Amino acid sequence: MRKLLALLFQLVLLSIFFGFATMIQANDTEPSAKTVRLLASQCAQCHGTTGNSLGDIDSIAGKDFHELLDELLEMKADNDNEVMHKQIKGYTDQQIWFIADYYANLSSSPNEEENREEIHVEDQEDEHEEEHEHEEEHDD
Repeated sequence: MRKLLALLFQLVLLSIFFGFATMIQANDTEPSAKTVRLLASQCAQCHGTTGNSLGDIDSIAGKDFHELLDELLEMKADNDNEVMHKQIKGYTDQQIWFIADYYANLSSSPNEEENREEIHVEDQEDEHEEEHEHEEEHDD
């Protein structure tokens, strides 16, 4: 019964993940910080919202970009039956690049407040860009 519930939980997570991944355009060359964070949100379930996990799961914040990218692309190519290997298959290589870049640029500090501040600044920059684009649309 416990294995059945675990499998059901994994299927629910996968369906949510594939829904998010397909919502984000594969040809998005310069996604906003919010878009990249949405892509990376699946990773946060195990690795923590700032990439600094608690417990036995590896922290990925501040890791070398190329190391993260290589590991994720390798997982995508593998036919392993683990959750991460299944989840990563729903991303394009470009989306994987953005995820690796996102986590590589987060602080490896376990200080959650420091990473939240980085994310808050990115959100403010996105909002400013959106307001500017909106103003330009109305000027036309």
